[in-house]
Parts: sequence; structure tokens; C-alpha cells
Amino acid sequence: MGYAATMGAIRNNNTYMRELIGADGGFDSIGDNQLAEGLSRFLDTLDQARLLPRTVLYNLNPQDNYVLATMAGNFFEEGIP
Repeated sequence: MGYAATMGAIRNNNTYMRELIGADGGFDSIGDNQLAEGLSRFLDTLDQARLLPRTVLYNLNPQDNYVLATMAGNFFEEGIP
């Protein structure tokens, strides 16, 4: 049995898509304890209930841009700008 460790990543953030296409289908984000973990749980909870609205992730700290960009990519829907 193989084992893959990930350092600095939060894996499989989108439960709905993981159940639809399986694990390791993407939907990973930069691991950040202060921002990404809580944001991932919040967005995933809304998405699982199919209540996630069109969302703009905005911050004032440019060091968080990469975290927010990878997180936004986990919860997109094709055809919705």
C-alpha cells in the first residue's frame, strides 16, 4: 500500500466533488493554519448543503493572496463566472 505525505497543503477541501469524482481529484489548497483551515471548513459546509453563493474572497494582506486563490479554485462551478 502506498502512502503520500503532503507538507504545507490542505487536501480534498471540496467534499461534494471528492464524493463525485474521488479522492486526489484536485481541490487542494495551500496549508495555512490561521486562514485556510477555517475558511475551508466554512466554504465546504455551505457547499455540502448546496448553499454556497457566488463568493468574492478579498483580503488586505497580500501574503494571503495565494491561499485565497487556491481556496477559490476548490469551490468553482463550470459556467458560472
